Formats: sequence, C-alpha cells, structure tokens
Amino acid sequence: MITMLGEKFVAVRHETELSQPVKQLFESMGYEVKSEVLNCDLVASRGDLEEPVIIELKKSMSVALLLQGMQRQRISPNVYIAVEKRKKPRKEWKQTIELCQRLGLGLITVQFFKTLKPRVEVCCDPGGPPETLPSAARSRSLQRRRSASLMKEFHGRSGDYNIGGSTRRKIVTAYREQSLFCAYLTEKHGIVTPKQLKQLSGFDQADRMLQRNVYGWFERIERGKYALTDAGKEALTIYQDIVKERFEPLEK
Repeated sequence: MITMLGEKFVAVRHETELSQPVKQLFESMGYEVKSEVLNCDLVASRGDLEEPVIIELKKSMSVALLLQGMQRQRISPNVYIAVEKRKKPRKEWKQTIELCQRLGLGLITVQFFKTLKPRVEVCCDPGGPPETLPSAARSRSLQRRRSASLMKEFHGRSGDYNIGGSTRRKIVTAYREQSLFCAYLTEKHGIVTPKQLKQLSGFDQADRMLQRNVYGWFERIERGKYALTDAGKEALTIYQDIVKERFEPLEK
C-alpha cells in the first residue's frame, strides 16, 4: 500500500476490478456497454457513432496487450486499452502514451484508493493506426463485416450479465441467454414441443435449439417432446441472477 497526496491507494488483484470503473466512465458519456462480447472485454455503443468502441482490460501494460489492441483494430478503429495506473517515472508514462498514440490505440488508466472512488483517466484517444500497420492494411469492407458481427452479438443480448476479463463462469452470449430462457420455460412447463417452445419464447430458432442441444440441457423423451436434463437444471442455478432479473418478470 502506497501513500499518494495523503491518500492511500491499493493495488489491483484481478483485472476484473477494472471493468466497472471503465464501464461507468463510458456510460456517463451516453454509451451502452456490455462485457465479454466475442472475446472483447468491453464493447461500448452509442447511437451517434457508426462503429463500436472496444476496450481491453489488463492489470499492467505489456507487449501482449498492445498486440491484442492492434488485433481489435481489425474490428473497429475505436480501440482502448485500460490498465491499472502504477507508480512509474513521469517520463516512462509519457513514453507509454506516445507508443499508444503511434499505434492508434487509446489508453485508459485506473487507480484504486482505500477510501475514495477509483480514478479513471483517459490518457489518449484512438487516432487511427498508421497505414503501414497490417491491421490498417486490411480492407475497410472486412473491418465493417467484423464490426457488424460484433454488434449483432452486442444487440442480441438483453443486458450485460458478464464481467469484463472474468473467467469464473461461461460467458453469457446471446445464444446462451436464449438457451437459458428455453430451459427456464421447459422447466416451468415440464414437457414442451418445439412448436410450443417457439410460441412461448418468441425465438424463431427455438425448435433448433432443442434439436441441436448444444449445451446438453434438453432431452427428447419421445418424438416431438422434450424435457430438461440435470445439466439444464444446474445451468438455471448457476445463472439464477439472469433468471430472476430477466426471465421471471416476463412471466408476471
């Protein structure tokens, strides 16, 4: 623990701790933010912007993080990397910022204090990578297609049920969320048919979810009739926060 201007600050133990302060920063600027979207730690979207903002979180600056940021530039030109602000010589921080600017990456730092709210600082904004970089040399149309895929997944989720940088449970993708709703409805009704589940859920692909059974949550007990497996019941317990927040209100 280090003293700085009379206030003690604490070191980050897990990169997930960076997620909420950074998310709140972008939400304060009018963005909708979701975590762990197609392997991106945070994705922010705002109506007046054509392309999404991607933020990658790490406890500290590294070459691997810079390379990861450059990879994300293949999806969108608006890429930030966010790290904990540690006590470094002023010159070293300045060089780090200059390097990010040369690569076209935005840089955000987060500092945690013992009693005060975390301090989030935008050191530089994305400026577009030099044309000599491989990520920028790719066609603009390919970048747009990748961006469209990212936003399809982004908008396919009803909320943000993940924590950026977390590995504690499986990521809640749009498909997993829909599958969970189908599992919830199946448990509630006991036995369902593909047609019935399609009507109850409103998902055009509900019948295929039963038949494909990607997560092993459903079992066919006879032709055209399905029930929930023990794995499906366990999933509803693991993701009970989503069940209570998202699914139960729909049934009232």
